[in-house]
Amino acid sequence: MWGKRYFNFPGSQHERLCAWTGRQGPPETDIVAELTENTARATAIVDKQIYSLFTRDASELVHATDGPTSTFAASQPKAAY
Repeated sequence: MWGKRYFNFPGSQHERLCAWTGRQGPPETDIVAELTENTARATAIVDKQIYSLFTRDASELVHATDGPTSTFAASQPKAAY
């Protein structure tokens, strides 16, 4: 099982088009308490700055392993607006 966690970044489309500056760091990017059991069982947590799971890091993990049996969001989404 893999976890995935989105990080917004300065200059992103979210910031430029929507003026949303959330999820650029803790505490918004911290793994929430409700998911700690999942993260303890996860073989990887993929941090990403795009919507897709298939970042360079995730692609390397897929090629190095049999891929994830399942995935979960490692942090709870918050209202962006």
